[in-house]
This record gives sequence, C-alpha cells and structure tokens, in this order.
Amino acid sequence: MCALDKMISCEIAFTPLGQPDYAADVDRVLHIIEASGMEFAVGAFATVVRGAKNGIFGLLRSIYDAMEDGSGFILDAKISNVCGCDVNRRKAE
Repeated sequence: MCALDKMISCEIAFTPLGQPDYAADVDRVLHIIEASGMEFAVGAFATVVRGAKNGIFGLLRSIYDAMEDGSGFILDAKISNVCGCDVNRRKAE
C-alpha cells in the first residue's frame, strides 16, 4: 500500500490528430512514459501511471513538450490523489 499523501495516479490518453501514422506518435509517448521510471500499466484506451506528484506533472509536461511541434493532439489526463495506488490491480480489470 502506498502513502496517499505522497503518491498519485494519472490516467493518460494521447490522441494524435490528422496523422496518417498515428501509431508512431502513440509509441513515442509510451517510450516517454517508460523512460520516466514510474510504474505504469498500458490499457486499450489509456495508460495509468503511478508516482510522486511532481513526477506525474513533470511527465505530462515532458509529453506535451516532446509532441508539441510534431502534430496536433489531445492529451487527456485524469489525476487522482486517492485512486490507483495499486497499478497491478488496474491491469487485472
């Protein structure tokens, strides 16, 4: 169990707009998430990341900055300071 005041979870959905090879952009974002070193679980429509608050917000900024010049996109993030302490439980759903 994690300390709720130190860890948060974030469900991230990255949607490229107007890209014929959208999968390459999604893969790039997944590599950024993986390189963050935080726990994550890839789902069909979004990726759940768990980590320290500053790390999560820094990750969102890193994704935005890396993808900003390449194309249009929607970066949807749902952040919780209570839910998602157990990323492995999310994988099983």
